[in-house]
Amino acid sequence: MFRALSIEPIRIEERSKDEVRANIFVFAVTCALIRFIPIIVRKLS
Repeated sequence: MFRALSIEPIRIEERSKDEVRANIFVFAVTCALIRFIPIIVRKLS
């Protein structure tokens, strides 16, 4: 694992960027769910 880190730092930077994008996407989705769940519950009830 450490060899891969030392040999290919560029891939790790790309991977970290993808992870950051994924984390932002998950954060946005959870925020949207937190906002819309009460509205959906009100409509159902």
